[in-house]
Amino acid sequence: MKLVSYNPRKLTGEILYKDKIFLLSEEACLTCGVDIRKEIPEENISLLIEKSQEYFCRVYLYDQIASYLKTAKGYYDKLINKGFPKKIAAEEVKKAKENGYIDDASFAENYIKTHGKNKGVYRLKNELKQKGVSSEIIEDAVKDLSPDADELLLLAEKAAKSVPDGPAKKSKVFAKLARRGYPYEAISSALSVLFSDIDD
Repeated sequence: MKLVSYNPRKLTGEILYKDKIFLLSEEACLTCGVDIRKEIPEENISLLIEKSQEYFCRVYLYDQIASYLKTAKGYYDKLINKGFPKKIAAEEVKKAKENGYIDDASFAENYIKTHGKNKGVYRLKNELKQKGVSSEIIEDAVKDLSPDADELLLLAEKAAKSVPDGPAKKSKVFAKLARRGYPYEAISSALSVLFSDIDD
């Protein structure tokens, strides 16, 4: 069985197998002891396709790691969306984690640094959970995070400007801050200062 096409620059070739075109990597062929530019024994094709998928998956994953900071789940989802088999995607993400290239704890720490001033603890925890970060890592990442009273008061003032005056203004501002994940007690404290004239 011979290649349909060969790209010497990318060291890849296309092969027609079971009425489908598969891309083979020269690295996978070398691993299997096959010369990509010569006749390929049919019994080697399935293994070559699998090894090539692993190779292309790995290359794409490390390109993503170099470009974007994501969680292990984020990278896995990206690989699946790209069309890589689930088993291969999971294995390549696992290897990258074991080698220290994917670190959910570092992601969580960076995420909190980036979004911590505009979002409360509850919202941050929920968003990290949705991104696939484990509860243990999340709890460790937010353990020292508490809402700064001055910052929360500024956010409350900003929120109050976007809410029309009326009897429900305070509750609407409260709801805005609660949706951002701030604790009940912290919001109540900030609003008691902001609406002190009204309350009095």
